[in-house]
Amino acid sequence: MPMRPALLPLLLAVAAGAAAPAPEAATETRAATAQEIASFDAYRRALPADPADAADADHAAPRFDIQRQHRARAWTIAAYVDAAPLRSSPALCRMRRRAYDYSAAAPKDQRWSARLPEQQLVWLANGAACAAPTQPVELTRPLPDAAIVGLLRQHPALMQRARLLLAGNSACIGLRSLPFHPIALGPAAPAPGAVAMYSLTFQSDRDSTAQVTVRNSGAELSAWGVSCRAH
Repeated sequence: MPMRPALLPLLLAVAAGAAAPAPEAATETRAATAQEIASFDAYRRALPADPADAADADHAAPRFDIQRQHRARAWTIAAYVDAAPLRSSPALCRMRRRAYDYSAAAPKDQRWSARLPEQQLVWLANGAACAAPTQPVELTRPLPDAAIVGLLRQHPALMQRARLLLAGNSACIGLRSLPFHPIALGPAAPAPGAVAMYSLTFQSDRDSTAQVTVRNSGAELSAWGVSCRAH
């Protein structure tokens, strides 16, 4: 029975799709080796004693982040150590996070270095304990607790309002429908008539970021401007 002409393009498309290679991951990750773990442990033991570390003993186990771009030869190696979470106010929790970077090309006793300044992480308190969530938000510069709590509580509404700004910005328009979560907040340059201005940074599920400027007028927070960056 002869093949109908209308079916031929469809079958060719299916065959081409089956033959096409699967998309390759942009980033590769791996676990730390025993040698890397031992190297970091030796580096930390050689650091000057910090009285704050005694209180953080239960939270001092390092977390390693090791990745490289696809087909790159060198791995980027970092280690993170979290301090014990503290309640800053009835509604807010805070935590210090220290980051360390590894350079395989450096002399053996100089391969680890501390990344400064330390990260300050914040999140809304949930119950009596200040257990850190999976995605705490970085506090880039000091803010009053009340301002931090307001931004954390209102970030879904602020992101929703900012989508109109994304649609009107040529660098951001392709991101306007993506899901976002907050990753950083801090003060921003003041604007006329505003009580205060804040910066609230969001990350999408595609690793792009949108930085929303938030205007505080009285008790009201409103999305005022936006800038975007794709990774």
